[in-house]
Amino acid sequence: MTYYAHFNSRGVLTGISKNQLVKDEYDSSEVANTEVTEELYEDYILTPNKYIAGEKEIEIEIIDEETGQSEVTIKTIPYPVLNPNYDTEEAEKERVRIANFHLTRGDVFRGLLLAKGITRAEIREIIEAMSEETPEERLAKEMALIDFDEALEFYRGVALIDTIGATLGITPEQMDKFFDTKDWKYLTETKGE
Repeated sequence: MTYYAHFNSRGVLTGISKNQLVKDEYDSSEVANTEVTEELYEDYILTPNKYIAGEKEIEIEIIDEETGQSEVTIKTIPYPVLNPNYDTEEAEKERVRIANFHLTRGDVFRGLLLAKGITRAEIREIIEAMSEETPEERLAKEMALIDFDEALEFYRGVALIDTIGATLGITPEQMDKFFDTKDWKYLTETKGE
């Protein structure tokens, strides 16, 4: 079995496939098709964003037809390489995914009541007790009050959620699980569970 990495005419890695040479769908010229290992193919199938277009030097033996002598030359070819920003990019995608989790007001209030025995009035007291010493703190407190009073749904990425969580001894990870699953029992776990 032969595996090929495909690079379009602009040098972008477009895929890796088994036994398949491809052409550029935009300008009909043949693209670079570079042979790769089965291991690279298998890893690419699992995590394609882990690879970007790069280069690899290979030795090519050229035989002079008249003399029969061979000469080895180095040629640079397009080749998939590990994306040095992969972990950072994936962490940012996960952060954005989690920040977009949302629950209704009722889900949040019921969850906090069941997990920590705290009422809406007590949550408001937490917000009201926030510091107002600096303009930034006043703004943060006012934003928290707006979110508390006006939001129909609470998004995980809103600062108010972490503020309440920290005050109640709820870790960011517990809050992430609660928002992901809507299961208030995650708010009752202790470290190590």
